Amino acid sequence: MTASVTDKGLVVGRVQLVLVALFVFVVASSWVPAVWIIIGEIPSTATRSRDIGISAGVHWLWTGVISATTPYLVEVEWLRRSGIFLIFACLCLCSSLFVYFLVPETSKLFLEYIEVIIRESDPRTTQEWKPDGTFGWRRDLRTEVQYCRVPRIRKSWQSHTKENASDMAEQGK
Repeated sequence: MTASVTDKGLVVGRVQLVLVALFVFVVASSWVPAVWIIIGEIPSTATRSRDIGISAGVHWLWTGVISATTPYLVEVEWLRRSGIFLIFACLCLCSSLFVYFLVPETSKLFLEYIEVIIRESDPRTTQEWKPDGTFGWRRDLRTEVQYCRVPRIRKSWQSHTKENASDMAEQGK
């Protein structure tokens, strides 16, 4: 008893193989690297390491779930032929809609601005956002506020400012 492969079955198998290879190529060259870039840029600097750890854990969790369940899903009668690809296509459509509507465009933006942009604008309008000053100005203001709250450090900080340099020179005479 030998199994025979029909010409139609052979063609369908080859087409499926080509489409799977095309899917892997497109996903591996676009979506997968973009996710790692996004999780490195979007979280604020205060929570970035924790957020990247959680994102990586969730990524590997779902990779394991998909890898473990796919062989069993292929055995389900209505998914046997190409139904499983329909499930993955729907998931890709959902992820594309998520990215389009909820992930801000961060190209040509400094990492320092991204946190401010996310707080001040809609993800679809990030390219129109304009800073109201330089980030250095915001950082200096934040540093000034932080140092003014701690009296011991305040003297040290004030001794290095340009405004107080002349006062220190006069006191030293």
